[in-house]
Amino acid sequence: MKEKLEMLAPALTLRSVIIVVLEAIIFSVLSEIMYLHTAKPATFSAFIIPWFWMIVLNEALGKISPKLRLKRGEMILVLYAMAIIGGHYYIVKGSASTANLQAIMSGHTGLITSAQSWTVLEAVRDHWSRLTPGFMFPLEGRDLIAFQIWNGKKPGDIFPWSLLTIPIIYWETITILIFIMCISWTFLVIGSSWIEIERLPFPWAVPLTYTIGLLKESEEITSQGEQGSYKPKIFDFKDPLIRAFYIGLLIGFAGSIMPVLAEALPPLAWAGAVQWGYMDVNLYSLAAMFPGANWTLRIHLEYLALWLIMPNDVLWTFIIVQVVLNWIWLYTAVRLGIIPYEPGMEFYVYGGAPGGWEPFSYMIMGTVGVPFFIG
Repeated sequence: MKEKLEMLAPALTLRSVIIVVLEAIIFSVLSEIMYLHTAKPATFSAFIIPWFWMIVLNEALGKISPKLRLKRGEMILVLYAMAIIGGHYYIVKGSASTANLQAIMSGHTGLITSAQSWTVLEAVRDHWSRLTPGFMFPLEGRDLIAFQIWNGKKPGDIFPWSLLTIPIIYWETITILIFIMCISWTFLVIGSSWIEIERLPFPWAVPLTYTIGLLKESEEITSQGEQGSYKPKIFDFKDPLIRAFYIGLLIGFAGSIMPVLAEALPPLAWAGAVQWGYMDVNLYSLAAMFPGANWTLRIHLEYLALWLIMPNDVLWTFIIVQVVLNWIWLYTAVRLGIIPYEPGMEFYVYGGAPGGWEPFSYMIMGTVGVPFFIG
């Protein structure tokens, strides 16, 4: 524990805070611009710098002058701020997450949802208005403000920013407190138990954790005054682990570039380049034999890498869940009339997938119930 505190203690420094503030301003604006000007907002949803290149830049600056290199704690803070903008995929593979506008907009989503409730959802408008105090959404000019937020201004309209000052402060404060709560709960309450006692694997975090660990030697060499002769560990190609690391990086780059190439060469989309990098395999013959069960196998590029570092017991758990729930349960439930049959339900993946249907909505239990009961 003492070693952890020593590593994280210098995280909140003046320069790290300045970098985080600049990140929040610059990359949020660039992300918003990119999101609004792409035909695939679910794919190109945030403007970020991959964590690997940020660490490489940090080491390169440290080679010039030790004072320019961020310490591990500072780097973790800077990368976490970028991850908030980019979403959870940033930790996994250094890219933006799917449809990450909600994270980009931060606390303003409360205002957007409120505007939607007033402007679009007429059935709940009066009920919402009675329950929503002025510090959450302005009482004065509520109809006009909601219309402008949801539909945009008309020519000549003036947006009443002064009326939104308190609601913006409120929603931003709520957002910050939620982030603090999540970070504290993860790292201070359950994190140590999961990692040090139960030894639970978090394969998505392995590449970033390993790379951050390489900075330790940089700090030790710098503190010993041997900067001139130091070659950053991340560039030490004599180390077989580093060579394997870069081989994996090249393989990952070859796979992750496919969605980008598919923009210019659409025929490449068959090779796992659809949207953010996946490929659907629909098993029509099995769907005809066992109607109701889910017979779409979705292959994600990043999952191919995860499978290589994931323990076998976890992989077997995935397979068992697929067989028992997506195949046996859904087929049996349709045959017994527990859930109604819909043509094509065998190939539903996201919204409307039968795994979220009553009476046994196991998809919702997995994504919402498990984190809830952990909390």
